[in-house]
Order: sequence, then C-alpha cells, then structure tokens
Amino acid sequence: MLNVSNKNHRKAQARPVLVPLNGHEPSRVIPMHVRPPQLTAVEVLSALDALSTEHRLVLILAVVEGFTCKEIAAICSLPIGTVMSRLSRGRAELRKILVYSQCEEQSTASVS
Repeated sequence: MLNVSNKNHRKAQARPVLVPLNGHEPSRVIPMHVRPPQLTAVEVLSALDALSTEHRLVLILAVVEGFTCKEIAAICSLPIGTVMSRLSRGRAELRKILVYSQCEEQSTASVS
C-alpha cells in the first residue's frame, strides 16, 4: 500500500500545475522555461551509438520496433530477465548520455 501511495505522490509531482488565465478555466499550457529541451534526431542517434551493442539492440527492438520483452528474448535467444535488465540499463545509460550532452550544450551557450 505504501508503494501505491509513493507512486501516486510522484505522479502528482510530475504533473504541470494548472493556472487560471484571467479568471477562466485553468490552462494546460506549460511555459517555455519549464519545458524540457527538444532533442534532434542526430543527438538521439549519436547517444544510441554510444551505448554498448547489447543495450542498443534491446533498446531499439523495444522502443523503435515495439517488441515486448518476451519477444525480444525469443529473437535474441536470451533469458527474459537479461532482456529486462539490458533494457533498464540501456534506458538509464541513454538518459545519462542525453542529459550530459544537454548540460554541455547549455554551458557552451552560456559562455558564448
């Protein structure tokens, strides 16, 4: 029960706050300074290339091709636990690479 409560709390924290505009209905528009930076296809492909072959393969099969973990396990002749582990670690590594590249980009932009 505690996990459900924690999950609901995290979900509520992640939602944008609805602010009334001129006394009318709240808007679902998120201000530009709150929006995450947009990534280009080149940045994503570059980050994918930085991943290990095992993580990249599983990530592409799951995210791009839409296969389930069970299907990926059959395709790659791997145990499903290995597929799930590689998928989780691949996502984490990809996230780390993309965040790092965004931080570098922002620091070089602020120096210029």
